Amino acid sequence: MEELTSVVLSGIAWDAIKKGIKISANYLKKKLSNWILDDDKLEEISQYMGNIPDVYCMSEGMMKEYLNLNERLLDILKEAKPTDLHISQTIEKNYGLNVGLSTGTINQTNYYSEGKPRDIVGEKFSLIGERTKFNSVPVVKSFCSTRDQCVMEAGEESSIYADIIIPTEVKKREGCQFSMILFSYIPSENWLNYFDAGYRMKFFMETSDSIRQVQFQIKNSGQQQFVDVPLKKGIFDYTMKDISKRESWKDVRELCFVVFADDGYITGENGFIRIKGLRLEK
Repeated sequence: MEELTSVVLSGIAWDAIKKGIKISANYLKKKLSNWILDDDKLEEISQYMGNIPDVYCMSEGMMKEYLNLNERLLDILKEAKPTDLHISQTIEKNYGLNVGLSTGTINQTNYYSEGKPRDIVGEKFSLIGERTKFNSVPVVKSFCSTRDQCVMEAGEESSIYADIIIPTEVKKREGCQFSMILFSYIPSENWLNYFDAGYRMKFFMETSDSIRQVQFQIKNSGQQQFVDVPLKKGIFDYTMKDISKRESWKDVRELCFVVFADDGYITGENGFIRIKGLRLEK
C-alpha cells in the first residue's frame, strides 16, 4: 500500500470541499481506514485542515502545498501504518472495470489503461453531445447537498446552460465555497489517440456580466488537477499538447467549470454560464 502523504490528504480534503462536507475526525477516520492512526492524531489533522486559509483552497494542488508547510502534520502522516489489507493494481489491455477479490488482494484493471484508449471516430468528438446521451450534467455546490441540472440547448452545436447562484451568506463562510458545472466520467476516459492525432480542445463560453471569471479544471481519477486555469468569457481553442502533457490524457475523470464564492469570480448572488460546442476537434 502507498504511504500516507499530503497528496492523499489533499485529495480527501478537496473532495470534501466540493461536496460541502466538514472535515471532522470521524470523516477522516472513514477515509483513512487503510491506515492506522490514533484518534487524537486524527483530531489534530482535522483541526489543522479546518483552518486552511481561503487562498489555499482554490485548488487541490494549492491545498497540498499548504499541507506541506506543516512539519508536525507531515510527521503524523509518516507515523501512519498501513492495515493488513494488501491492495495491488494491475493495468492490462481491458476495456472496462474489473475488480476481483482473492485472499485479501484486490486486483483492479482500469478503463483508462494505455492499452485501450478511446477510438477516434470522425474529426470531431462532441463532449457535450456524447455526455448527455445517457447522463445529465449537474451543477455541484459545496454549500448545498442538492444538485441542479444543466439545460441542454438545441442548435447547430450542442450547448449547456446553468444558472449560478451563490448567496451572500455563503460568501461570508469560512473555507472554500463554490458552484460548478461538472462533467464526470466513471470509469475514466483515455484520450491518448486524440492527443497523438493532434486534436484540439475547443469551446465557447458565455457568461453573465456578474461572472468575472471561471476556473477551468481537468482532473484524473486520483482527483489531481492537470489543468487549472482561470478563463474569461470567449473562445477556448488549444491543442491538447498545449494544454497538458501526453500522459495526463490517459486518465480523464472530471472536467469542471468552477465559480468560487468570491467577488473575483462572481459579483452579487446570481449569474449564468453557457458552454457551447465543447469538443475535441482535428
